[in-house]
Amino acid sequence: MIKKLMVWVAGILVTCGVSANNKTAEYGNQQDSIAVYNTLINKADSCYMKQNFELASMFFDKAFSLGVKPVDKHLYNGACAAALSGDESTAFNRLFARVQLYPQWYSDQINQDRDLLSLHTSPKWEILCDTLQARKTLIERNYDHALKDRLDSIHYRDQTPRYAYLAALRAVPQDTLLVKTRLVEMQRNDSINQIEVFDILDSYGWPSSEIVGGSNFAIWEVIQHTSLEAIEKYLPLFHNAAANNELNKSFVAMMEDRCDMWRNRPQKYGTQLIRNDNGESVPYTLLDPEKVDEWRKEMELPPLQEYLEQMNRR
Repeated sequence: MIKKLMVWVAGILVTCGVSANNKTAEYGNQQDSIAVYNTLINKADSCYMKQNFELASMFFDKAFSLGVKPVDKHLYNGACAAALSGDESTAFNRLFARVQLYPQWYSDQINQDRDLLSLHTSPKWEILCDTLQARKTLIERNYDHALKDRLDSIHYRDQTPRYAYLAALRAVPQDTLLVKTRLVEMQRNDSINQIEVFDILDSYGWPSSEIVGGSNFAIWEVIQHTSLEAIEKYLPLFHNAAANNELNKSFVAMMEDRCDMWRNRPQKYGTQLIRNDNGESVPYTLLDPEKVDEWRKEMELPPLQEYLEQMNRR
């Protein structure tokens, strides 16, 4: 069964334009292809946020056809866009491409993702879920499940009220009581989460992915919007996590820039934005505008201009 599945998935990688061995397509050099890839992904994300799912899926398709290895979450988001546009085949192609290209990927929440509901009646959905469940069992056999469950609860408490608050702002901004209620709930959860995360970091240090998997990202989610003193205290742990491939370097860059801005110092990476007189997002004071893109590249961030264009399309 597994062998047949992998043959099938290998065929999918070809049909959706994804290179399993990450060979660069005939599109200039590798760096040029990555730059074009990031631009197309930004366009896809922008269309997705505007609920133009068919156009979003088209931009994902163009990005995946460049021969650059797709980022795992981009394949998933591309699958969501395809599913929401009614293209079941492409949605499954992208999900199984992620299965093949990212052997450590599985998801506990995929059945709850409303963007993928249209796929649930297909026999391929059962195959996908069974594959992910088998992978989960294998990968998590040596986990500290109590700590992982604790981190998952922290993540849920952090993200759920934020989505509710943003949804209220977009849907009924005039309902100030509802917006205020959502904000109070978010702040209350933040206070609870901070106590928990401080305790985890002081007791365990950074929880390794070997014992909690990707659930350790909840640590960053909470710390990055705590106090300046807390961020500065724990920042060395985040630097070590990034050095050990436990955390994307871009998240450390954001924390460093935030500390600099709060200390009234110029920021190095340009991740912190302010509004100009025209209401546009622009970088808070930069340490060196000539070097910022060089520094951003080191921290796995796209060029500053691309970042600004993306933020101003929202």
